[in-house]
Amino acid sequence: MQSIKVPLRNEYETATDQYCKTIGFLEPSYVIKKFLDSQHIDHLTRYLEELHREKLANTDHTTLLLNCYTKHPDRINRLAKFIGLNETSPSTSDVDLSFDVDIAIDVCRQANYFDEALALSAKYRRHDKYIKIQIENKKDYDKALTYIQTLKFDDALQAFRNYGKTLINEQSQLTTKLLKQLNPTPQQIEQEQLPESLINLFMNNPDELLDYLEYAVKQYPKEHLSTTVYDTILELLLQKYNKTNDKKEIDRISHQILTLLQDSKVDIDVTRAMVACQKYNFKAGVICLYDKAKLYQQILQYQMDNKDNDEILATCRKYGEDDPQLWIQALSYFSKLKSADGCRKEIQQILKYIDEKDLLSPLLIIQTLSNNESTSLDLLKDYLIRKLRCEQTQIEKDQTEIRRFRQESGDIVKKIKALETGPILCQDPKCSACKMDLDLPCIHFFCEHSFHEHCAYAIESPTSEIIYECPLCSGDNRKWLDLINNQRVGKDIHETFHRELDKQQDKFGVVAEFLGRRLFDINMSSEAPKTAKEPFVPKYEIAAGLHKGRKVEKFVTKRLRPSRRTHKKSKHVKFVRDLVREIVGFMPYERRAMELMKVGRDKRALKYVKARLGSHQRAKKKRDELQAAIIAQRKAHK
Repeated sequence: MQSIKVPLRNEYETATDQYCKTIGFLEPSYVIKKFLDSQHIDHLTRYLEELHREKLANTDHTTLLLNCYTKHPDRINRLAKFIGLNETSPSTSDVDLSFDVDIAIDVCRQANYFDEALALSAKYRRHDKYIKIQIENKKDYDKALTYIQTLKFDDALQAFRNYGKTLINEQSQLTTKLLKQLNPTPQQIEQEQLPESLINLFMNNPDELLDYLEYAVKQYPKEHLSTTVYDTILELLLQKYNKTNDKKEIDRISHQILTLLQDSKVDIDVTRAMVACQKYNFKAGVICLYDKAKLYQQILQYQMDNKDNDEILATCRKYGEDDPQLWIQALSYFSKLKSADGCRKEIQQILKYIDEKDLLSPLLIIQTLSNNESTSLDLLKDYLIRKLRCEQTQIEKDQTEIRRFRQESGDIVKKIKALETGPILCQDPKCSACKMDLDLPCIHFFCEHSFHEHCAYAIESPTSEIIYECPLCSGDNRKWLDLINNQRVGKDIHETFHRELDKQQDKFGVVAEFLGRRLFDINMSSEAPKTAKEPFVPKYEIAAGLHKGRKVEKFVTKRLRPSRRTHKKSKHVKFVRDLVREIVGFMPYERRAMELMKVGRDKRALKYVKARLGSHQRAKKKRDELQAAIIAQRKAHK
C-alpha cells in the first residue's frame, strides 16, 4: 500500500522501485496507467524492462516498451541493448528471449528504425520481413537479391513468389539470373510446378520470361514440364517474330519456332498453337502443324486462300503420292480461276507430274477441267496425245501377254491331262540317287525318277501313313506347295484385300490379282492348313502323284500249277498281267533276263523267266520277245 500512496506525493523514483518489487503480485496494467504521462516515460521504461526481465511481459508490454525506447534521448543504444544487437556472440534462437521478435521488428519498422529492424530480422532469420523492409522501405533491391541468394531453395522460392514481380520490374536481369540458379531437384520441380508457377512474375517482361523458360526447357527434365510452358514459349516467340523487322532475326526466330513445333518430344497444345500462329500470321507454323497432324488438304486449302501458287505446287509434289486428291484439288483450283490461261504453266506442270506418276485417269482430268468455260482444249492437247499413245502401247503389250499366257495355260492343261490319264514310262534301270541297279522293293515317281526304298525320302503323315518324296524334286515341289499355301485365304484376307485396295491406284488390278490367286474360291477358302509344320497337299491327282512315290514290292507266293481250263488263266499269270499293265514298262525280271542274254546265257535267262511266269511256253515266248528287243537295240546302235 505504500507504493500506491507514494506517487501521490510525487516520489516516482521510490515508487518505481516499489512497483518493481510487486511484479508477479500486482497487475502490471494498474502500474502502467500511473506512468502513462509523458513526463514519467523513464519510470515506465524502467518498470517495463523489469517486467521483461522477469519474463512476465506480453506482446502489448513489448510494444509499449519499444515505443518508449523510440522516444528516449538515448533511444538507439537503449533499443540496441534491449534487442541484443550489441552482444559479441548473439544467439540466433529466440526461445530464451524476453520479447517477441516479430513485434520488435514491426515496431522498429513503424518507428523508421530500419537498420535495427533489418539487423533483428537477419539475426533471427525472419527472411520475409528482411526482404520486405529492403524492398518496400529502403528500396535496396540489390541487397534484397543478395540476401535471397544466401537462402535455401524453399525460402528463396517463397521470397520470389512474394516479391518476384517487384524485383523483376526493378532488376530484371539479375532476378532472372537468380531464378536460373535455384537448381531444383526433379521432385521439387514436380511438387512446386516449376517453372509454370513463376510465369506470372514476368507479366511485364516477356524477354526475361522467354530467357527463363528456354533455360528451364534445356535444364529441367521434359517429363516434368507442362504444356503451358511450351505454349508460353511459342506465343512469346511469335510475339517477337511479329515485332521484328530484321531479316536475319526473323529467320532465326522462324527456325526456332519450327524446331519447337516439329519436336515430337514436346507436349504442345496443337489447337492453341494453331490459333497463335494464325493470330500472328506465321504461315510456316500453320503449315507445320497441319503437316504434323497429316491434314494435307488443309495445307493446300490454306495456301489457296493465300494464293501462293508456287507453294501449292510444292505441297502437291511433297504429299501428292500419299494423297492423290491434292492434285485434283490443285487442278480444280487453277482451272476455276478467272484467267485459267494465265495459269497455263501451273496446269501444265500438274498434268506432267500426274502423267509421270500415273496418279489420275485422263477422264477424271477432263471432267475437272471442263468445269471452267475459259479452259481451252489446247491445255490438254499434248497430255491427251501422250496418254493415248501410252495406252495404245500398253494395250499391245497386254494382248501379247494374254496370248502367251493362253498358250502356256493350254500346254499346262495338256500336260496335266497326260499325267492324269496317260502312262508314265520309268525306263531308267538304275537308282537316281546311288546310281546302282534297281531291285525290289523300289519307289517310282511321276517325275520319272526311281529309287531304292532306302534311297527315297520317307515321311510320316498325321494319319501314320508312310509318304515317299522324290529327293531330287522335293525342294521344287515344296516351293510350289508353299506358294499355294501362301496364296490361300487366311482369317485376315478381307482386311488385307481392303488395305491393298486402298493403297494401290489400280483398283481393278488388285481385284484381278486376288481373283487370279483364287483367294475368293469358296472351296479353297474353307480349307486352310491346320499347322505351319504340316505341308498342305492340294486335292489334285497330279500334285499328289508328284508329291508321293509308288512303292513296288517283290511278290512272294507259292508256285501254282497252271489251270487246265482254257477259258481261265492262272492266278500267277493274272497277277503278272495286272502288274505289267500298272507299271507300263519293263519289269525288273525282264531287265535281268536281258542282261543274261547279252552275255550269251540264254538257258539261264529262260530258266529265270520260267521261274517268274510259271509256264514254259509263255516263258519261252517272253524270252524270244526279249531277244528280239536286244537285236533291235543293237541294230539301232549300229
